[in-house]
Amino acid sequence: MANGEGYLRRRGENSWTMTIFLGKGPNGKPKQLVRTVHGTEKEAQAEMARLIAERNGGVDLKPQTVTFSELTKRWLETKTPDLSASAASTYETLLRVHVQPVLGRLKLRDIKPLHVEAVKTAVVKAGRTQKSALNVFRLTSAVLTQAVKWQLISRNPCDAVQAPRARRFIPYTPTPVELEHLLQVADETPYGSLARLAAFSGARQGEILRFHWRDIEWQQRRLTVAGTKTQASARIVDLGDTAISLLRNQRIAEREKALKLGAPATCGRDDSTIFTNLVGKPMDAGGLKRTWKRIIREAGVGHVRFHDLRHASATYMLQAGVPVKVVSERLGHSRTSTTTDTYAHVMPGMGRAAAETLERVLTKGQHEMEAG
Repeated sequence: MANGEGYLRRRGENSWTMTIFLGKGPNGKPKQLVRTVHGTEKEAQAEMARLIAERNGGVDLKPQTVTFSELTKRWLETKTPDLSASAASTYETLLRVHVQPVLGRLKLRDIKPLHVEAVKTAVVKAGRTQKSALNVFRLTSAVLTQAVKWQLISRNPCDAVQAPRARRFIPYTPTPVELEHLLQVADETPYGSLARLAAFSGARQGEILRFHWRDIEWQQRRLTVAGTKTQASARIVDLGDTAISLLRNQRIAEREKALKLGAPATCGRDDSTIFTNLVGKPMDAGGLKRTWKRIIREAGVGHVRFHDLRHASATYMLQAGVPVKVVSERLGHSRTSTTTDTYAHVMPGMGRAAAETLERVLTKGQHEMEAG
């Protein structure tokens, strides 16, 4: 079979050589795609028709040099400007550790749904959770979706794969008594003010460790949070009197620390970071993690993570009737649905309270009409 687009030539039983014309190259010589197809003549014709349609749609049918590893590099280069340093590092690590060993050397056109299934299996075999498997799958799909947009492939093989099902995470919220006891124990360590600000602001651990004095607007009583995921997660958080007082005391403590250390010891000291360690350097996640283990052990609440201070902040606001949109913006969620999905377990009571409030308003109007 032959036409102006290409032709098929029988190689053997249920085996065909397919040639598709791709126009002329930069040197003026004709370009062709030659591929072996197994199956019936009808199936070979259908495959050739599909590839011709892709070619006519602008898809490069011969991206021989583009492997998944090379695509990943290009994708990260284009995405990084829109991501925080933390998020960009996380994406790079997930792809390098879990995806590249399986897909890295494969050419894009050779990646099949079974390869994606192999990535899912590898993540689970590595001892990671289903949520981690889901995150890796979504990241892989995002990279391959970009390949479709760049017209390197026509279809994303992830579309034919069932995404891992992660159990819905229900964060633990310490009771007010548990929380205050926990914070009192933390007050006996260098991390007391940091932990209390986490509860007051709802900020993430990485965000709090990066807080600078320039981020505070004292008169307006608000704090600029740079965000640790995307640029969209940057936000302004209003603070109450107690939080502002805490920060004022922290500033005094930092100045006293600098005087105590003296000029020789302040070499390399960071005067711009709000929370510093005993020698004036910015507090780090490792030190916080080690101390937090001791704090929760002494407080008798070993199941409370530092991140649960953020969950407590969000839960208490929602239970107090603060609108979901306000809570979502304060937490730095890119979508309100993220907030409702995460804190769905505290929402039913809010709906009941809303119904009761509505009934009080309507009943009041009815009584006023009857009285008039």
